[in-house]
Amino acid sequence: MLTESINLGTSNLAYKISFVSSLNKINQSEWNALLDYDDPFLSYEFLSALENNDCLGEQYGWFPHHLIVRDEKSTLIAAIPLYIKTNSYGEFVFDWSWASAYEQAGLAYYPKLVSSIPYTPVTGNRILLNTRLNEDDKAKLAAEMIQAALQESENLNMSGVHWLFNREEENRCFQQQQLMFRLGYQFHWYNQNYESFEHFLE
Repeated sequence: MLTESINLGTSNLAYKISFVSSLNKINQSEWNALLDYDDPFLSYEFLSALENNDCLGEQYGWFPHHLIVRDEKSTLIAAIPLYIKTNSYGEFVFDWSWASAYEQAGLAYYPKLVSSIPYTPVTGNRILLNTRLNEDDKAKLAAEMIQAALQESENLNMSGVHWLFNREEENRCFQQQQLMFRLGYQFHWYNQNYESFEHFLE
């Protein structure tokens, strides 16, 4: 599901934003070069494994629609892992009440555009930027990418765009674009050298 490319630029950087329907359309080393820390769930290997082993698609309501950015030399310099969602399964944010409210108002909540890792409620970057870019270009490019994702959701008649389990470092980008925030809680259990369940109960 390729869409029309959007040509954009800053004073220091010329680039083109487009959307691809599979990571198979991207070079593995190019994608992994965008990861500035070790995150196995954002890796090309993990995301492409989901695509190539029938974990996504119509049966599950996950359709890859990744946003990518290439510079004037066609080098991948940024990306957002994006999926068209036709349900809320596998997101772990439980927005069924939103879907119900849309339905009661006579509106369609699905499809929606989601930046997340399928079936994986793990915090991580959602705006992937080449570490060689200067900070000014990173900020400008992140803003353009967010706006491009929002425009894409309008072009495809979606209810909106959701960024799930993003790192706090990215919140400033979203705040500057005046996006609405929602607060979620996770409960983590740590094994403090318990030898058995009975030992934990003690």
